[in-house]
Amino acid sequence: MLRSNFNRLIVNLKTEGICNTLIGISRLGCQRIGIISSNTLIYKKCLGPHEPYDNLGAQRAHIRLEIFRGERELKAFGQATPKLANLPLRKWFKRGSLCLALTSSDQIFGYGWIHFAFFDGIDSVNTLRLDANEAYIGPFFIDPKFRGNRLYYALTGAVLNHLKSVGCVHNVYTASSIRNLATIKVMISSGFNVVGLVRTSGRKQVLIELTRERILEKKLTNEKN
Repeated sequence: MLRSNFNRLIVNLKTEGICNTLIGISRLGCQRIGIISSNTLIYKKCLGPHEPYDNLGAQRAHIRLEIFRGERELKAFGQATPKLANLPLRKWFKRGSLCLALTSSDQIFGYGWIHFAFFDGIDSVNTLRLDANEAYIGPFFIDPKFRGNRLYYALTGAVLNHLKSVGCVHNVYTASSIRNLATIKVMISSGFNVVGLVRTSGRKQVLIELTRERILEKKLTNEKN
């Protein structure tokens, strides 16, 4: 019986990535022909030199934060959430992106990414160009079995604290679906401001700027890298 359950678990883990990929392709196709639309909020935060951020803290002593700078290093660590397999790890690491992972007992159960220069995963179409003193954070993920105890806040805080330690990053961007209430709550609580909304339906795009400076007009492009 135990053997049967184990085999079924392996199948589920292997097929989860395939299912998520097919769902993503389906949604992308529907967006491009205009059946459904995507509404993406874009946030910005200016890093304060003395601003404290929520971090893992003593109450989460069993959880460690690991920073990965390469695909081989990440894959050699141990058991990782299958969600990581759906990401373009090789491409991101080659660009110099960083993966900050939450681990417990040699298991990666959550992660947040830091990107420099540009990020081409804002939605199915757009790329956000970044200046030398800017970074983009995301995507974030916490395994449902570990959610609670403000771990999403703590992971976001750990990512921001790492960027503060780098010293050269002053502006931080991120994005989320307008339907993702959990991310909206975490980012607003972490000091981010919504600076724009991108609505994509088929080949039509509408950018709504929410600042007088219109900072996104020159940063967003539909050219992929």
